[in-house]
Amino acid sequence: MVGISLTEESSLPSLAVVSELLLETQGFPLLQLLSEKLDRSQAAREDPDLARAAEALGLLTPSTAGTALTDLGYILANVAKEYCHWVAQGRSMPSPRPPPALIHSKDVVDIGCGIGRWLWEFQTTARSVRGVELKPEYIEMGRLLALREGLSPPEIIQGSAEHIDRLLEPSSADLVFSRLVLNHVPIATTLSKVAAILRPGGVLWAQVESFRFGLSQCVRGEPRLRSRLLHAFGLVNSLFCMSNHQLAVRTGGRHHDVHSTAYPSLSWWKRAVHRAHLIEWNVVQDDDTLVFFARKPHRPR
Repeated sequence: MVGISLTEESSLPSLAVVSELLLETQGFPLLQLLSEKLDRSQAAREDPDLARAAEALGLLTPSTAGTALTDLGYILANVAKEYCHWVAQGRSMPSPRPPPALIHSKDVVDIGCGIGRWLWEFQTTARSVRGVELKPEYIEMGRLLALREGLSPPEIIQGSAEHIDRLLEPSSADLVFSRLVLNHVPIATTLSKVAAILRPGGVLWAQVESFRFGLSQCVRGEPRLRSRLLHAFGLVNSLFCMSNHQLAVRTGGRHHDVHSTAYPSLSWWKRAVHRAHLIEWNVVQDDDTLVFFARKPHRPR
């Protein structure tokens, strides 16, 4: 049994109540429970006492299958899944990763940084690190989880990648890092805005999802019909990108109100990067992702 006590004032569902628990011993079992709720195959392992505590926090709600994530629970479960996986992997980030020379003594920006796991690592050698993240819940959870790990919480600015020019100064970054984010924003305009915040000689390092990834998710990867339909939209949107258009639809989802996902081809990404006035294109491709980096020239082309 995991004991989580609630006072009368803290019994309402709120992120603030959950945040208090993250710094305590019982915080990690709660994160594990939320993480496992995203994986239906692990539902049988649910601790009933912990589940009742999560219900009291407004993270779970009774359902025909036992309990289900609330809207807040779903958001925090995505954070929990990321954090618990990081702990299980020995608190190290997976490959691919930027070369250390791009980080050491550099000003680094991570767009779509989530809870800031990469920033935790970058700040050990970088001159400065800043993140940009749309969801305020992720920013707050990242701050608390950094404190839980005994780390200094990095600066994370709330906002979207597509508005990065409003959030950061021109020519202020040596490295812009973007992992599995650029597929989900207006790509061409975002690349141009990323180029604007890079210093001359600065580098964009990005990992993006491939067309084959979108196809696999649409056909067999996602169990929910809604998710498959959104991936199918992304495949269609990839074709519109070829004519320099990218569609956006309002979806009313738990994460985003607007869905603009696309999975353009490698040749399209290369042209888009060059149109953003970035050069020295390098790319590594596998079945699911493309990893590339491109440099801002010291002199305008």
